[in-house]
Amino acid sequence: MAIGHTLKRKLAGVRFRATRKLPFVDPLVVWPGLSSADVRMRPFAGKPDNVDRYELALICAAVRLAAPRSMFEFGTYDGLTSWHLAANAPEGARLHTLDLPIDHPTRRADASVPGTGHVKDVIPGERFHGTPEGARIDQIYCDSMDFDPRPFAGSIDFCFVDASHAYEHVKKDTDNALRITRPGGTILWHDYSRWWTGVQRALDERASELPLRAIRRTSLATLVVPARSS
Repeated sequence: MAIGHTLKRKLAGVRFRATRKLPFVDPLVVWPGLSSADVRMRPFAGKPDNVDRYELALICAAVRLAAPRSMFEFGTYDGLTSWHLAANAPEGARLHTLDLPIDHPTRRADASVPGTGHVKDVIPGERFHGTPEGARIDQIYCDSMDFDPRPFAGSIDFCFVDASHAYEHVKKDTDNALRITRPGGTILWHDYSRWWTGVQRALDERASELPLRAIRRTSLATLVVPARSS
């Protein structure tokens, strides 16, 4: 069993390194003020699909440096990342976070179904419910494949994409993230890695047209949205 997992990991790593299109850069290249960012970390009780602690700290630092007034998150999950996004944004900032409706069939699916993650029995946003930051978070219950970006078009300063990792979903979420995030705003994606081929494929397809970058020693990818051509 262990040997099989080790071999699978190595093969996945070889495939990823041989096919990935995004350049890997040091976090300090992306965020020059990173080393002086005073991040606010909240109590952590991780679930299998939560962002890991180092990545979470980087996300917090990116928010502190960007000082967004409006944020959007695709994939609330249990709300741990949402909580940290809100905690590190300026006073008065709002976060809109989208997740599947409570009665969506995926919430009853086995975690082995590709792209679903471990959403069964997870209460969306449970980490920030009842917290001061929770008062600045608006929860949207909608399948992201059905999401209408028009009310948010060009209004978002900081967008985090971490919903379903199935290719079609990541592609749609990426298209919508680009529609709602203003020029000069930041988009971050989670799980650009050997394990999530749907995320890799969706982002690699945009690499020739957008200055996407992957963050070294993480599974994060990022983009500062370029000015739209007239």
